[in-house]
Amino acid sequence: MTLNSPTDGTYLARALQQQTISIRGARTHNLKNIDLDIPRNQLVVITGLSGSGKSSLAFDTLYAEGQRRYVESLSTYARQFLQLMDKPDVDVIEGLSPAISIEQKTTSHNPRSTVGTVTEIHDYLRLLFARAGTPYCPEHDLPLQSQTVSQMVDAVLALPQDTRLMILAPVAREKKGEFLDVFAEMQAQGYVRFRVNGAIYAFDDLPTLKKTEKHDIDVVIDRVKVRADLQQRLAESFEAALRLANGRAIAVEMEESVIENDSASRSNDEGYRPKEHFFNAKFACPVCNHSISELEPRLFSFNSPVGACPSCDGLGQQDFFDPARVVAFPTLSLASGAIKGWDRRNGYYFSMLESLAKHYKFDIDKPFESLPPEVQTAILQGSGEEEIKFSYVMDSGASQGKKLTKKHPFEGILPNMARRYRETDSALVREDLARYRSTQPCQSCNGSRLRLEARHVKIGEGAQARAIFEISRSTLRESYAYFQTLTMHGAKGDIAAKVVREIGLRLKFLNDVGLNYLSLDRSAETLSGGESQRIRLASQIGSGLTGVMYVLDEPSIGLHQRDNDRLIETLKHLRDIGNSVLVVEHDEDMMRAADHIIDMGLGAGVHGGRVIAQGNFDAIQSNTQSLTGQYLAQTLKIAVPGKRTPWLPTVAPKPGDEDKFKSRNAPSPAAVRRAEREAHHRATQGALQTLRVVGASDHNLSCPSHQDGHTVDARVPTEFGCGPTALRCKKASLILNFAETRRFRMTTLGDLPRQTVARGDQLRRIFLKSGLLAVTLLPLIAHPSDIKNAPLRLRIVGGLAGANQFPRHEEPFWQKTLPALSRGQITTEIVPFDKAGIRTHEMLRLMQLGVVPFGTMLMGGILSADPELAALDLAGMNPNMAALRRSVAAFRPHLEQTMRERHGIEVLAIYAYPAQVTFCSRSFTGLADLAGRRVRISNPSQADLIRPFGAVPIQSEFSAVVSGMRSGNVDCAITGAMSGNAIGLQEVASHLHTSAATWGLSVFGANLGAWTALPPDMKSLIKTELPKLEAAIWADSERQTDEGVACNTGRGSCLTGKTGLMKEVQTNAVDESKLRISFRDSVLPAWVQRCGNTCVPVWNRLLAPVTGIRAETQATRP
Repeated sequence: MTLNSPTDGTYLARALQQQTISIRGARTHNLKNIDLDIPRNQLVVITGLSGSGKSSLAFDTLYAEGQRRYVESLSTYARQFLQLMDKPDVDVIEGLSPAISIEQKTTSHNPRSTVGTVTEIHDYLRLLFARAGTPYCPEHDLPLQSQTVSQMVDAVLALPQDTRLMILAPVAREKKGEFLDVFAEMQAQGYVRFRVNGAIYAFDDLPTLKKTEKHDIDVVIDRVKVRADLQQRLAESFEAALRLANGRAIAVEMEESVIENDSASRSNDEGYRPKEHFFNAKFACPVCNHSISELEPRLFSFNSPVGACPSCDGLGQQDFFDPARVVAFPTLSLASGAIKGWDRRNGYYFSMLESLAKHYKFDIDKPFESLPPEVQTAILQGSGEEEIKFSYVMDSGASQGKKLTKKHPFEGILPNMARRYRETDSALVREDLARYRSTQPCQSCNGSRLRLEARHVKIGEGAQARAIFEISRSTLRESYAYFQTLTMHGAKGDIAAKVVREIGLRLKFLNDVGLNYLSLDRSAETLSGGESQRIRLASQIGSGLTGVMYVLDEPSIGLHQRDNDRLIETLKHLRDIGNSVLVVEHDEDMMRAADHIIDMGLGAGVHGGRVIAQGNFDAIQSNTQSLTGQYLAQTLKIAVPGKRTPWLPTVAPKPGDEDKFKSRNAPSPAAVRRAEREAHHRATQGALQTLRVVGASDHNLSCPSHQDGHTVDARVPTEFGCGPTALRCKKASLILNFAETRRFRMTTLGDLPRQTVARGDQLRRIFLKSGLLAVTLLPLIAHPSDIKNAPLRLRIVGGLAGANQFPRHEEPFWQKTLPALSRGQITTEIVPFDKAGIRTHEMLRLMQLGVVPFGTMLMGGILSADPELAALDLAGMNPNMAALRRSVAAFRPHLEQTMRERHGIEVLAIYAYPAQVTFCSRSFTGLADLAGRRVRISNPSQADLIRPFGAVPIQSEFSAVVSGMRSGNVDCAITGAMSGNAIGLQEVASHLHTSAATWGLSVFGANLGAWTALPPDMKSLIKTELPKLEAAIWADSERQTDEGVACNTGRGSCLTGKTGLMKEVQTNAVDESKLRISFRDSVLPAWVQRCGNTCVPVWNRLLAPVTGIRAETQATRP
């Protein structure tokens, strides 16, 4: 029997005959088992709504399968080093070509990665300069010339008489290996002494060298004393050295002991360094005899120790303590705190400044900026070698309290900080000192990253002569024009011809994709997603591959419309040389230029995953089912607002002397949502929109002196070539009208499997409206500062499985929950209510398990929609009240800021125990409205809460509070979370039933949400069951305490026994970028059988239209 594989069927035959990529039964992610034929060797655009399945089709299906088929052709050994994508869920894919993916992501976060290294142009430049470059003298700017043997001898004879010399032949410089063959060969020629890594050895005493380390090997040719009659001997020695070392020789001045005794020269521990004279038969300056070693490609690599600048290690920039950051308040005096940490509050450092003031005779109480420049320099940089008389007061030992006078140079504040930063082992000290550091271009290499020798090698002649760093700093347009006109003659011209051609082609491709404004030394980490994608696209074009399927992800993003045509022409070029080009794109010009368009939809998520329309541009435009086609045909339009948002105050740097700012004022609208799209920032790509809006603002607000205050001296960046971290501070006038700034980058939200982009506030809002209970469990934090670092998790207790699919959990819920809480996690449980009814013992079980905390809850999501009722409370039910109060105190500033900024509600107070809730009537708008108001209180201690605001406290029972609010005689009320009764709370709810958002009204921890939004059966359930629940709590509190059941003794709420957890409600503090919505099996056995039948219809009716995810009654996947 013959088994037919999919490749033997009709799909392959038709795909080969019609030149198509045939897809059958694609179900990857949200794809709905689609069948599709994509034409080969054409430009195909896949478009549709975000989340409709474009990337699932292009990347996770086509590219993943193409990658898998290629990798499976490799050996098992090779496959273990490759990261493979998951096998796509598809029945058949035929006619597939080898695939190359060009996704939208940042090229590299490595500070050593540049545009030149990413595109490999820098590698060609290194080869060009190593083989066809001409070295120049750094001091005289003259081409280095070769030295003859007679010139070398004359240079040695010019040394003082009887100078002891060793003539060496440098056979290896910074090369790895054991060099056994080199030593043997030299010994065979009669040389028995060697200098290895700076030490002299006889052949029999040579050390064993590690082949993985780099070594310097020199052969000792001769040892002499300089005399006039040694001219012939010196000439022979130099000739031998030049022969062995490829035209190089070294004359080393040595001490007597080194010449006479080898063993004495094997150690350089005493710090002795001999003076060396280098000679080269190839390259040397005719004036100063400056010479370099042989030109090689690694000399021009800033990623190699051979070519990298020794000062900055090839990074092109250095961190330093910035005087502008150290002198945070130049208008103040040194005594008043012009320099933080050096004022009167620090006795040791301030006594040094007082001694300095006496020595230089300046007034320490005068503003720092008015001090003479030489005094400011002495304070910041030190006194050099000049000694100053300092007086110190001993604070310990037998001499405690006595004055000690010492005379020594003043170190200087900046060198002091640099030394402390370098020597300390404390991370806190480093973090504190780092606030005063800035980044500047390297002073040695001026940002070129290369060492001195590499910077003075040039190609070209006359006016065309340029060094490698000069080419790298030019724009790609200028570099391309330079290589188009470069002429080289002779042997160097023949060598450079092919290399110059390759460099010119790659520069042309980069210009063709609209990147002509970039430079080769531009750091790769500063590139946008679209720029990095087009760079990789240009690299692929340069490879010249054919018969390949290219898959691109929105390459036009960030590209100005002016450059769009060049990008399209580049993609057409890829198509014309015999490749299939698939582009996930929304750009109209790209769709018009495409040979074939695939429109995915209709909606996103579960509503997408289908091919709505396909064909050429006209076919999509005429398809009434295609949402994209309707907009292309102008059937649907985006209406222009009739009224524009007015301009707000501006951020205006004066002068903005950044590169490309051209020293002119450039106002930026303060409205963040408009900053990039308004006319001030409508610019072509590379016009520095990102630096203007993001770089200047971020750097300005990060300066220590700019943390408080609205009108400050701005620090605008003056260097852009080294990236955002290389911004230098320079004073300018800048008016800030922002309470805070937040930067949104094109970076991955997170790598954790539980992280999603779900909007937490919207989901919470829907859960509350649908009768779902939102509960937050906050663990007991050991230290208050740990609260802000606690990770947040959002889970749904329940599941999508059928009624009989839920496994039963025999172990108590807290046995699983407590270990997670003890690790500092904040877990938000979203528990679905059973609309059929919740029995009293089931509610008790909820409380006993810790799923429902006791006490009132607030911040249900849209509290700002109607501030008629402001209920503020953090429930505190933990025996360790000291730790609880510390946590609440540390948390209060964040809560106050959140409530004030997001909801316009003032936080009156937060009590750890007992839990307190504050009700205010609809006329309450803020703290100022409390003056003269009558506020009912249920405890005398609550009077201290409101008296500072001019309120009149009236103590009464809770029933009086309710009646007072009903009659309008009470403006506000403060009550304990568990005091009162359910009927009273229901009356409050009835009194406020006109409010559409009475969030925060809670009964024993069960958040009722918006009363009017609850269905009738839920209202009936609450009214009938809660009195029973209250009675059950009071009746069972004594006998069930050991089981962890709540008790109410009239003194407030408590939770004892095994479930002693601290529980605080802070749902609005959830980091929405780190939310994860996952369905878990229920932990409530008593009502779990009904949950499966309830969750599915509730989810599909209320949440599916918003989330785009539909629930199905089937076993939950892990």
